[in-house]
Amino acid sequence: MDFSTLIYCTYIQYYFLVYFMSDLLSGLLNSAQLWRASENTNYHCPTQNTGIKELNQLLPGSGWPLGNVTEMLCDTPGIGEIRLLAPLLQELSKQDKWMLWVSPPFLPYPSGLESQGINHQKVLLARNLNTPEKLWAAEQGLRSGQCSVVLLWADRITNTQVRRLQTACVDSSAHCFIFRQARAANEHSSAPLRLGLSAVAKASATSTLQLSIIKCRGRWPHNHPVILNIPAIFTKARLSTFAELTTTQTSTQTSTQTAISSAK
Repeated sequence: MDFSTLIYCTYIQYYFLVYFMSDLLSGLLNSAQLWRASENTNYHCPTQNTGIKELNQLLPGSGWPLGNVTEMLCDTPGIGEIRLLAPLLQELSKQDKWMLWVSPPFLPYPSGLESQGINHQKVLLARNLNTPEKLWAAEQGLRSGQCSVVLLWADRITNTQVRRLQTACVDSSAHCFIFRQARAANEHSSAPLRLGLSAVAKASATSTLQLSIIKCRGRWPHNHPVILNIPAIFTKARLSTFAELTTTQTSTQTSTQTAISSAK
């Protein structure tokens, strides 16, 4: 093969490579799963309304990402994190699925849930568990396909464990909220959405939360904390009418195996 033939063959190979690669690259760039930082609207993910206008404006798709893990980082439980989820829980309690609560720091009071429009009969509790049991219960609840949402209180959790829960969420198209200590913000996590929460003020009519977006798939993190005023009484247009969630400590014990078998 002379030199001119070699150059010609190389040119032909380069031409076909560029031709086919351009189609592949074009398909990749137009994919809804690719997020480009310069185009916030390019990322599409199924969401569910948070019921709070100010929070919707901060999140891609204007709602909680469906089929994803969301981490809520706060040092003190009971500052209003359940109020933040109340509109979502109200809507999910209308479905024919369970809402699994794994190791909550307080036992939800049924009348308190009902006052927020949440059907307490759809709440499934798994309490007094060690860390491996918590994670097993949460994952099995998600993979069962019988839970619309899993709320997990587990501070000692690794990124590998978060990734397992994220995979289970994607497979079941369910919500998973993990409540962790604020110091976990410095740790790597596979959760697509991570929120930092702290209480600014607390009154009978309003919970004032300072919210910061630590990580958000499909949008740049929000560097400046946002103040959210979460009223205890919502109008019908805002999805719910609810009061402060009343909680109390009890000695009730619910085994993990019973909770999951009941979910199935």
